[in-house]
Amino acid sequence: MGHTKESERRLIEGIEPSPKKEFIQENFKWHRGEYGDAGLEDCSWITAFLVRFQFTVLTLLASVADLLRNRGWIHTGAQQELKSQRSFASLDNHFEAMFVNNIYR
Repeated sequence: MGHTKESERRLIEGIEPSPKKEFIQENFKWHRGEYGDAGLEDCSWITAFLVRFQFTVLTLLASVADLLRNRGWIHTGAQQELKSQRSFASLDNHFEAMFVNNIYR
């Protein structure tokens, strides 16, 4: 093969680049496109308003559903906590628990 132990060691340690690595570095150079350095433009005011409005409505409805579920007025078809897992750490932050249980899922 023409490789000595020293050249094999240098290839393994990355001291001496392999011919395949040199070919890849020369022929497949990464570069940004013409729009790579341009930032994103700001969204229109109607888009920003609708996104904030949608999140507010979703959060309010999730809070109401959470309240009704805690009172026992509504039941979900989601899986319930197992008795063997009751010793696990609970989500103490109300907003975090509401977000995970109602919005994220």
